[in-house]
Amino acid sequence: MPIIITLLGISFLILVHEFGHYLLARMVGMRASKFSVGFGPAVLKIEGEETVFQLGLFPVGGYVQLSGLTNMESDSEDQVGELFDGRDYGERPIWQRFLVIAAGPLFNFAFAIVAYAVLFGSFNAVTYDWKRSPTLVIKAVSGPAEESGLRAEDVILSINGTSLKGFGHLRDLVGQSDGQAMRIQVARSPDGQPPPKRRVETELDGLFAAQPVVPSSWARRTITVAAEKTPKGIRLGIEPHVMRFGTDSWWSAITLGVAETWTVTKRVCELLGDKVRGSDEVEFASIVKITTVGADTVRMGAEWFLNLLALLSVNLGLLNLLPIPALDGGRLVFIGIEAVSRRAVPRKIEAVVHGLGMLLIMGFIVVIMLKEILELF
Repeated sequence: MPIIITLLGISFLILVHEFGHYLLARMVGMRASKFSVGFGPAVLKIEGEETVFQLGLFPVGGYVQLSGLTNMESDSEDQVGELFDGRDYGERPIWQRFLVIAAGPLFNFAFAIVAYAVLFGSFNAVTYDWKRSPTLVIKAVSGPAEESGLRAEDVILSINGTSLKGFGHLRDLVGQSDGQAMRIQVARSPDGQPPPKRRVETELDGLFAAQPVVPSSWARRTITVAAEKTPKGIRLGIEPHVMRFGTDSWWSAITLGVAETWTVTKRVCELLGDKVRGSDEVEFASIVKITTVGADTVRMGAEWFLNLLALLSVNLGLLNLLPIPALDGGRLVFIGIEAVSRRAVPRKIEAVVHGLGMLLIMGFIVVIMLKEILELF
């Protein structure tokens, strides 16, 4: 089920993208002959005034078919009488074509803003400024922590008598232990429930954090734990809960949604730049890995899944703006050439360039998918 939910979520993001193209096309009077949810033969069709809305046999993703965008002529023979009514994509002014093509990525950014605003407005934002803030409340234990008797929902108070200021302080002290036994004092929930929270103001006006508060009635326990030395460092085996962020005003939630989308957009651009410069730390992911990660977030909770969808939506918008043939960015390049030279690139040449671009993109995706599949085994 988590995998199915993830695939549906990814499909929804694609439909948001395509709906952006469709809506702007209709707003400027451009003819949209088909809007399909899914691919393959239609299993359900609804004939609109001029648009066919259909459900494909494979209900993953979707597409909008704009008359004159991909074909050399109109999209169906029964539209021959309408060929020169000025409503085909190629017959519209440059600014209208630009808006229609750009609308897909812009709708992806708009979805991210809405998603982050919902998370902040409901006090369920798990990131702020694209950073997580781990707390001292334990979410899960493994390895040395589990063997020593630490439990989920325990709140770590001190190590070797040193009171902790935060999870970063905990990490530093564990690293300094060099694998030696440590006395960890925790407050333990009597019923296994997480500690209550109180809202505290952050440095940003209007943003609050849900800070855990340990009740005085919770029992204090001191547990001896020896962290494990690994090639990657000292491992204690603790996964912490992360701080939740939110606001009391929906206007502030929208403002925070815009800010978070902008932050994520800048960071993704930086990562793309690092990849272009040859960084091995940045990797591309195909639907295989994205689905795996998405299924994990579904299990973690709705707020984590919505946060992932917002991130994927930003990625989808940015990738489509890259000046690569077959992508929206590639089409915008041709529109830009026409705007500067005041002469359109011959449609046959543009069609060939986009076709070759699509082949290269598909080949790139197949290579990444094969690599990820092999890693799974």
